[in-house]
Amino acid sequence: EAYRRYGELPILQENYPTFERYAAYLGSQAQGHIVSQGLGDWYDLGPKPAGFAQLTPVALTSTATYYRDLVTLSRISTVLRKPKKAEEYAALARQVKDAFNRKFFNLDTRNYSTGSQTADSMPLALGLAPDSERAALLKHLTQDIRSHGNAMTTGEVGFPAMLHVLRDADRPDVIFAMNSRTTAPGYGYILKKGATTLTESCTADRAG
Repeated sequence: EAYRRYGELPILQENYPTFERYAAYLGSQAQGHIVSQGLGDWYDLGPKPAGFAQLTPVALTSTATYYRDLVTLSRISTVLRKPKKAEEYAALARQVKDAFNRKFFNLDTRNYSTGSQTADSMPLALGLAPDSERAALLKHLTQDIRSHGNAMTTGEVGFPAMLHVLRDADRPDVIFAMNSRTTAPGYGYILKKGATTLTESCTADRAG
């Protein structure tokens, strides 16, 4: 972010070895390019008390994040004039993308895994979803939001992805409907409860 906003190239140069070590660590934890460990979509909103992810498989969010990291590292390698490294990370990212879609895309329902808001948002936001499926996924996502009374069910990982998807799809109406709710969950409810900083949950029941 510092580089994108201010062109701070030394930040990329100094931290590049760390980026590579982290990517290598994630790769060492993967089986068939699928990473299955992590907290998942932390504090998503389902039938159980909020906390550990319950609506979306941990492997989906972790593998999607692994893919994003590889794509980002490939771009950083290009900026740092390391074309061989850039292609190596891009090639690995393509392998992860293929594995992700084989494992999580449901050919019958035309959405990802459980069909949760996070499950469909992350592939859309990160470029994992095939272009031919993007319209159907967006339709399913917006229908799911509406079916919950314009409420999110995402946790802390999935919510930013969902906002990016809705913004890019020119759906500020859906974003406004979600975030202006004065009943839980939503930012409007958090404000109504008197919070002056973000709470860990959009039900405003725990400080973040």
